[in-house]
Amino acid sequence: MHWFHTRFGLPGAAVIGAMIVERLLDLAAILVVAGGAVWLARSDLPSSIAHDLAGVLAVAAGASVIVLLAPRATSGICTVLAARTKRAWLQRLADAARSLALALKALGGFGRMAALLAVSVALWLLESLVMVGAWMSLGGTMEDGLKPLVAFGLATLGTLVPALPGHFGSYDAAGVLSFTVLGVPAEAAAAVVLLAHLLLWLPTVLFGIAWLLLTRPAEFRRGTNAIGSGAPA
Repeated sequence: MHWFHTRFGLPGAAVIGAMIVERLLDLAAILVVAGGAVWLARSDLPSSIAHDLAGVLAVAAGASVIVLLAPRATSGICTVLAARTKRAWLQRLADAARSLALALKALGGFGRMAALLAVSVALWLLESLVMVGAWMSLGGTMEDGLKPLVAFGLATLGTLVPALPGHFGSYDAAGVLSFTVLGVPAEAAAAVVLLAHLLLWLPTVLFGIAWLLLTRPAEFRRGTNAIGSGAPA
């Protein structure tokens, strides 16, 4: 955020607002993808887990979409609740909702946000093909193609949990757990998830390193020297 603010002279509030909206778009889109995958694969899941998980994802996805498409209504509801209860945490929630409403309003109205949400869902579906590809390359069948889609959705939601850089740990644990619930052996599940994770993570890291070497070699050398000496970069 600070880099964009200083590098391009963008207002800090605009950068923060765009980041908040982007995160909310991502959350809403992946909830839609994960919820749809769980619903389609419900016959492969234990009935108790299938109904509970589908219900939670549906409620969460619906709430996220409402916040995106109707921020004023969300802000108004939070304000009314805060006025009736006078609780501090509801007051803070109302303030946050009003700030989010202003950020969403700055980016456009209902039509634009709906289009952005549709594009976000489409992009997440494209990214899910990495998990499906890893699944098939390691012996999985297309008939069971919903299993990697479910694992992808829940693994991506797992990145909400703090983990190592690159989301190593939370992504993999959630993905392996999803596969095993669907009846995939843990060893095969771990291989598929780790392969997909590396395919998603490694190109970005290599691109970042190449960009630093080509555009900011002095800063890159200074950063690596600081890491090698144990001093802060």
